Amino acid sequence: MAEGTSEELHRRREIYAATLLGLATIGSSTTAYLSTWWGSLEALRYGQASAARSESIRASNVASTQTQVDVSTYVAWLTAHAQGDTDLAGYLESRFRDELRPAFEAWRAQPQVVEEGGRVTPPGTPFAMPEYRLASQREAEQLAQRAESFFEEASRANTIGTNYALPTVLFATVLFAAGIATKQRTRSVGRAILVLATVVLALSTVSIFFIPFLP
Repeated sequence: MAEGTSEELHRRREIYAATLLGLATIGSSTTAYLSTWWGSLEALRYGQASAARSESIRASNVASTQTQVDVSTYVAWLTAHAQGDTDLAGYLESRFRDELRPAFEAWRAQPQVVEEGGRVTPPGTPFAMPEYRLASQREAEQLAQRAESFFEEASRANTIGTNYALPTVLFATVLFAAGIATKQRTRSVGRAILVLATVVLALSTVSIFFIPFLP
């Protein structure tokens, strides 16, 4: 009778251990997959951030070049205007880029002031006017913001992927514990290992619900 009871308890322990092994395998596979998935997202977002930052620098360089062209043309116009060369001033004005023209007109519409040397011009320069807006500069700013957004998403993905490492290790611990529990000759030792494995499995399972699954 005692022998039958002992065999029955051992069989139940093996079934319970097999159940733990199955649950731990599912949990370990899930967390490993999610960790890899978030790692892939991290790499993708870092790549997108790098590309957007490069495009932002390119657009910023274009804006800088365009500004230099506008400044040079304006300075030439200002010199011709100061010398009273209306033909040259008119020619230079006709050569203004489309993005400079609205700012120049708004600047010239301001009250005139007499500067040193008798030159009559509005105060300041067209480049201080709100009408002076470069599409390339706006593009550079938008791309810089996009790069920052991608970088923040990549950093978040990195943190989440790292957070999945602990439950993966804990599930692996459950696999090991459940595997050796049925091999113990002392019944109390095997039971204690199964209890510990159960606790670790429960903690591991609960912990993954505090980590985002998908974005």
